[in-house]
Amino acid sequence: TMYGFLWITLCTVKLVSASSTFQFDAVLYAPINLVYAAFSAVMIYLTAYRNLTLSALHVVITLTFLATTFARLDFISELLPGWGHLIVGLMAFYHAVGSLTQAFTGRAILPLGPPLLFHNHKPLHSIAKVV
Repeated sequence: TMYGFLWITLCTVKLVSASSTFQFDAVLYAPINLVYAAFSAVMIYLTAYRNLTLSALHVVITLTFLATTFARLDFISELLPGWGHLIVGLMAFYHAVGSLTQAFTGRAILPLGPPLLFHNHKPLHSIAKVV
């Protein structure tokens, strides 16, 4: 979802820039990547309730967005973000294969790891008794 929003945003910026005299992409790339890095950082916490692989994927995504921001600001070269995107793609593919095979076969063909965080839920009927 996050990458979908990113590419829709970037494509929209490119199309608007191509149809006007002002080039929005040069101005907006760093802020866009910072916003997505912040969103991805929140996702690290949320996916920690799911499994290790998904949470680690979001760590790499966050670092890649930050590296992309630094590259757009000419603090570093494009090489580090390029490697980051490659690693994100491989990790996403691994997670997709692991989660889909588990969902469709009921077996963990590729290990995804345990959740890093656990919910501490009280059953709804015990909350209703208190109220």
